[in-house]
Amino acid sequence: MISLVNVFVKYTKEFYALSNINLSASRGEVVALVGPKDSGKTCLIRVLAGLEKVEKGEVYIKDIPINKIDYKTDIAMGYIPYKAYFFDKKTVYDNLKYVLDIRKQDKSIIAEKINEATIDFRLEQIINQKIYKLSLFQKYLVSIARLSFRKLDFVLIDNIFEELSLEENIELFNLIKKYFINKNTLVLFATSEEKIARVVASKIYFINNGAIINEENLQETFEERLEKEFLLNVKDNQINKNSKVKKVSNIKTDKSKSTNNSSKKKTKSTKNKKV
Repeated sequence: MISLVNVFVKYTKEFYALSNINLSASRGEVVALVGPKDSGKTCLIRVLAGLEKVEKGEVYIKDIPINKIDYKTDIAMGYIPYKAYFFDKKTVYDNLKYVLDIRKQDKSIIAEKINEATIDFRLEQIINQKIYKLSLFQKYLVSIARLSFRKLDFVLIDNIFEELSLEENIELFNLIKKYFINKNTLVLFATSEEKIARVVASKIYFINNGAIINEENLQETFEERLEKEFLLNVKDNQINKNSKVKKVSNIKTDKSKSTNNSSKKKTKSTKNKKV
């Protein structure tokens, strides 16, 4: 579905943001771009979103050269950037309604879809709140909800997992799986956390200094990896809790011993005085 062949992208005359990128991915795959900050992940995603021009090389989406792609008619693409774009001073409801209005949906269908999204994404408490008042996690929920209104060929996700808790990430993973991971959709996301990529992706491209340095295919299913990761984290949390309990217990024991020793000394001292 997508193919990049010897792709170079320049920001300045001296610096290549992307250097000789070769990458391919098909419908049904979940592909991760893994690398440190400023490694070129976001730039690559922006190329596929049609937001960056290629200096050299070839990019194809659905076998169409990217410079000939009409993003309105040739491909149904969803994009969740790190900083999602909204009408910040409007409510969650208004933002959801807007994306349905521009597609000229019937009023009854709009009401039905927003009601379903409100329930599925647990937006009941924030549906009438203005966007700028939301947490980062809540904004990502609304971003995914907006994309869930239509069937997508291609979903781009840029660094949204790094600043969230384990529980929040698991919730996002499950929503992404429910709405976007299927045989007809390609999901490509960027992250600096290899651990996250190994939970979600079926294929990983490791990228650094604008170049792909390694590629890996993963065999386990999304469900198997997610369950394993969740159980490992639960186990780690339990170990940490037990460790804290032991420390507290040891502190109490030490205090108790100290108190007993002090009491014994006082008793001896009192006896000596009586004598």
